[in-house]
Amino acid sequence: MGGVLPAWDKEACISCRLCVSICPVNAIEEKDAAFVLNEKKCIYCGLCIKNCSTSAWTAKKTGYTLLLGGTLGKKPRLGTGAKELIETKEELLGHVERAVTCYLANGKKKERFGHTLDRIGVDKAFAEIFAEKKEPEGKDDGQQASADKNANLLDLLGVCCPMNFVRTKLAIDKIKAGEQLEILLDDGEPIINVTRSVKDEGHRVLNVEPEKGHFRLLVEKRKL
Repeated sequence: MGGVLPAWDKEACISCRLCVSICPVNAIEEKDAAFVLNEKKCIYCGLCIKNCSTSAWTAKKTGYTLLLGGTLGKKPRLGTGAKELIETKEELLGHVERAVTCYLANGKKKERFGHTLDRIGVDKAFAEIFAEKKEPEGKDDGQQASADKNANLLDLLGVCCPMNFVRTKLAIDKIKAGEQLEILLDDGEPIINVTRSVKDEGHRVLNVEPEKGHFRLLVEKRKL
């Protein structure tokens, strides 16, 4: 979910106390003619900012709030708060990808991710998902030249759904309108789902070429 951390401006405030009454988790208190935000209670919903008539509440920080394991069905479960105010889309989707990897490694057949978390332990799972990644070793000149040459080639072989489309979307976001992107995808659901999703986003599928055990997809980013 999108999230915003509020900040209070004393000079703009008219002490109407609307922020106190509208906060769904009672995270705002009036103390000594000041309005104080309890960040531990705040759910970053932004209602105080949206409804303040004098803009005394403004956005101090924005980002994404990640919840994992929410499910309906026969055994409903609320998503567990995992990380708050993640600043970049790349960091957010990196966490999501590691969560999917954790589920694939630990989940049982037909078991929902939330129930997997409960069975193996949320703390243990989150320690695995949010473990600090080691920085990759620097590329030599030859490797860098190869990477530059293949900047518009995205190798998604072995990447499961839906993460293959997540990576595709990120890669398309980084190129200019009208530019092309080549994507290597496994046979089966990956080539079917990613191709369909790319078209649904309004981009052009120029070519789908079968190769040994996989496909090469050529996509052109939609023009504005």
